[in-house]
Amino acid sequence: MRIKKMITLLIAVMLIVAMVGCDQQATAGDTEQAADQAPTVVEKAVNAASDEVATQTTEREPKRQPKNGEKYVIGVSLPSPDNQWVAAVIQNAKTQAELDKDKFDITITTANNPSKQVSDVEDLLVKNPDAMVIFPIESAPLTPIAEKVFQEGIPLVILTRGIESNSYDSFIHGDDYAGGINAAHYIGKRLNGQGKVVIMRSSPSAITDMRAAGFEETRAKYYPGLEIIATGEGQFAREPAMKAMENILQANPKIDAVYSMDDEQSLGCIAAIKDAGREGEMFVTGFGGNKAALEMLMSNDPLYGASFFYTPLQGGSAVKLAALMAMGLGMSDLWEQSVPREIIFSADTITSENAKDYYNPDSQY
Repeated sequence: MRIKKMITLLIAVMLIVAMVGCDQQATAGDTEQAADQAPTVVEKAVNAASDEVATQTTEREPKRQPKNGEKYVIGVSLPSPDNQWVAAVIQNAKTQAELDKDKFDITITTANNPSKQVSDVEDLLVKNPDAMVIFPIESAPLTPIAEKVFQEGIPLVILTRGIESNSYDSFIHGDDYAGGINAAHYIGKRLNGQGKVVIMRSSPSAITDMRAAGFEETRAKYYPGLEIIATGEGQFAREPAMKAMENILQANPKIDAVYSMDDEQSLGCIAAIKDAGREGEMFVTGFGGNKAALEMLMSNDPLYGASFFYTPLQGGSAVKLAALMAMGLGMSDLWEQSVPREIIFSADTITSENAKDYYNPDSQY
């Protein structure tokens, strides 16, 4: 009964998140209205699920038997923990793998560049896995190998950054497009529709493209007076973002706001702004819900305007989904006995007013 209750809770969370994600994607106007609220329901539900759903994947009778003996083999390919968010994703994936070790042989690899990640996936394929999870470092280089996995009939979960193909069974990620919309509304309203804005992009991926598209489309429609004066490349990390921001600051004597596509990048931008003595001139927004970013928001630091939530619990969820697919099972409490093709977690707006609702002092991220 306890396992049933926990699975029910997880499904309820996913349904809530899916509904919120759909609502956010409807129109820019709908998201503008939602951005004025303090949506903490999803965050609280996800946190509750992370505590309650620390359980083995299922006790239901599998519809598919392991290909390699008594245990199901699952390969998980992730980026190296080059920032705290990815480190938290990896840890959550490892936690779920440890919980499932009696029934599953789960191998988790990490890579610091796309070529190494492609090689990792090829090595995992040699194990003849029952299912796989791929979190691409970059979308384009990982697309061909992901397509190969899918074409070989291996159930495939794509995690977070997406690939340039529809060759997967399930895609689990945050609502990057809605996060870009929310950022444009936040900056546009705070600047009364007029100002000079810097964009700090992330590594080439579907995530970056969607966060850029949501922002730009909303800016063009609602806040055409916002001028994009420079774009930098932050690589989801503090140091590259800091160096890029240093160059932008030198070239631009007036900046009103920085839209950074990642909290780690935002912290790097803020370090450069403070070093230049220009902290009274502008504000920065982020993406993720990084603990250090939340602490700055809770302290009402004028440089950090807002962040947009991106749950790192996706790592554990992806491993759980892969385990279900390996056994030929779906989510037990849905009428449709299958795994959803896409699960989207909402990109709630986090400001100084509601940051405490998202803050966990014990969180790795």
